[in-house]
Amino acid sequence: MKYFISILIICLQITLIAQPKHNLTIDDMWAMKRIGSLDISPTGKQIVFSVTKYSMKKNSGQTDLWLVDSDGKNLRVLKNSAKSESQPKFTPDGKHISFSRGEQFWMCDLNGKNEVQLTDFYSGASGLVWSKDGSKFLFVSDVYPNCATQNCNKEKDIEKKNNPVDVTVITGLMFRDWDHWRGEKRSHLFLKYLNRKNYYDLTLNSQHDVPPVDLGSGHDYTFSNDGSKVAFTMNPDKVVATSTNNEIYVADVSKLILGKKPKTVKISISKGNDAQPVYSPDGKFIAFTSMKHAGFEADKKRLAVYSIKTKKVNYVPLDADFSIEEIVWAKNSQSIYFTAANEIYNSIFSVNIKSGKVKTILKKRVNVNLVLADNGKTLFFKQQRSTQPYEIFSVSTNGKNLKQITHLNKSLLKTIQIMKLKHFGVKVLTGQKFNQFL
Repeated sequence: MKYFISILIICLQITLIAQPKHNLTIDDMWAMKRIGSLDISPTGKQIVFSVTKYSMKKNSGQTDLWLVDSDGKNLRVLKNSAKSESQPKFTPDGKHISFSRGEQFWMCDLNGKNEVQLTDFYSGASGLVWSKDGSKFLFVSDVYPNCATQNCNKEKDIEKKNNPVDVTVITGLMFRDWDHWRGEKRSHLFLKYLNRKNYYDLTLNSQHDVPPVDLGSGHDYTFSNDGSKVAFTMNPDKVVATSTNNEIYVADVSKLILGKKPKTVKISISKGNDAQPVYSPDGKFIAFTSMKHAGFEADKKRLAVYSIKTKKVNYVPLDADFSIEEIVWAKNSQSIYFTAANEIYNSIFSVNIKSGKVKTILKKRVNVNLVLADNGKTLFFKQQRSTQPYEIFSVSTNGKNLKQITHLNKSLLKTIQIMKLKHFGVKVLTGQKFNQFL
């Protein structure tokens, strides 16, 4: 009997060892869990993030919210209702998590319980951004530009639906954006106080979108540190189809609650695409990315820093040739962390805003969604490799202690034979050497 058990164990071991890996298939692609947005708690001890799973049979996806300790331990599901939940963010006090579900925003405890609905906006709400004190938040929604109330938007929708004449009159560009028609509505920026029912349209009567319909993103609006100002990106040109002239504006919302219309001023100066305004921790500057040339979507993104005191824009003279993507201020307000395409990678760098000296934090792999912990010592981000989809990583701001925090697709990847890529370069010949080559 003992011999039989030993033989059985040996056979099982041989079977397990002998299982061959298979080439990557479409079924594997559908089976992989995809990490969306992420946020770090104010204490830096927890990470909340969205995860989307796909079903080929149902031809649909389901997005849920997960939590994990910043050291990679205690991975658990926070929200997984029948409806998808996404866009998670810790409240500034770290006691709750806000998230999107059913085109509205909600808030729950850190254990996922005690839900509170934050918005009941008829046109839907997306892209929530909290003020530093947690008393209010920003969001965007597609509305009729001249509608000051939700009822106005609802009535116009009903009128359009009941109109027996199904005709659209187009009087200008752009009337179509990739896969959808533009229609009459525009994306407007709204502000809501946590303890009030009112919604304040910061771009009421505007025919221009926030964020812009082209070259815009969820990073295109934010609060000042004291919550009295809102910086946002908008293209003021009449014909958006032929324009990349996105500009940075600052609106004074300090007296909005008293019924006064926000005073808005433009701070950017380039005719190219200016975007992604971010206030410095000391409140003295607003950094943003800036393209120099008008109408050139693929232009290089420079780093611009606007001085709130002098009201002047300074372009940081980087000592390296990079087109800047994401930007995150260092806690000392003297440096900025940024991502940029670098050879075959999307690397993480830091730059001193006065000297322009660039330091490499992390060169290899594709790194996106930078978030700096409140202690100012650790960067969290998503990293994608040729051998795995995006997972959450962390690295010290000095470039050390790179750590993979999540391993959502580890078991699946073990069954797949994925070829590792070989990095090589090509020497470019110029001048006399190029002529000799010809």
